[in-house]
Amino acid sequence: MGATFALGESVVANIRQTNDPLNGVAGGCAAGFLAGIRARSFPIALGSCVVLGGMIGTLDASGGKLTGDGRDVESKEQREKRRQSFFKHKEPPEPIASSQ
Repeated sequence: MGATFALGESVVANIRQTNDPLNGVAGGCAAGFLAGIRARSFPIALGSCVVLGGMIGTLDASGGKLTGDGRDVESKEQREKRRQSFFKHKEPPEPIASSQ
């Protein structure tokens, strides 16, 4: 399956002459289809193609990271400061002037 994925991704990238998530979708679909054919089921082959292609395409589109964009390396104070700057702050109410 790994070789099928790598071959499918590389062939599509070379034909299209671009490096984008669609190459990963094609490679994942080819690998998933192979897994379904090994199970001797055409519906499983199509489902595996869709699932693996979608997962690999999503992973490629997100930058190839499963851990996020690196915000988890911030200190606790930096996270709190960023969180506070995100929310609106209420202005304290002005005191009512007495008419006496």
